[in-house]
Amino acid sequence: MTFAGFRLFLPACAALFACGLAVAGDAGGAGSVPIRRFINVVWDRNVYTPYNGNFPTDSVYIIDADETKGYAEFFFADDASGLSAPKKMSLLLNTADIAGAESADGFTVFCDGKKAGFANNAPRAGFVEVPLDMSVFKDLSYFSLFVRANGNDGLYVLSRRSGFGAVLIKTY
Repeated sequence: MTFAGFRLFLPACAALFACGLAVAGDAGGAGSVPIRRFINVVWDRNVYTPYNGNFPTDSVYIIDADETKGYAEFFFADDASGLSAPKKMSLLLNTADIAGAESADGFTVFCDGKKAGFANNAPRAGFVEVPLDMSVFKDLSYFSLFVRANGNDGLYVLSRRSGFGAVLIKTY
């Protein structure tokens, strides 16, 4: 590649990663490496009832089934026109590094009132990648995912404002 060609190639690569698109491998043929696209959450919110001084911040959301009845909504928009349907999708959530952030009961993910996925537990100061049911997302290019606690053991997840918000992973 000539220097002039490299000067054109580098900004194109930077543009791909700036828009939240990461690519690994090529799209064709048996034995090829899957392509994974990472789509950052566009906006999110936490809905809860204050209880005993448990107040979320702009950076940390409470997801709880008993005291605060807190849940989180994550909105994603992805113009994937020109691409085939993904083979699988998952939701990546980061948990906070504060007491009570972990959950032994886990959580469930909903889209349009339908169960889209679940996690049996969640660690403190870590992440959870939740496989999503592809049939729930047929022909949806933008949608909200609602995350609700499975039991009485809630959890704390990081919001978009924290810089470590939810990420939708599409695998082709």
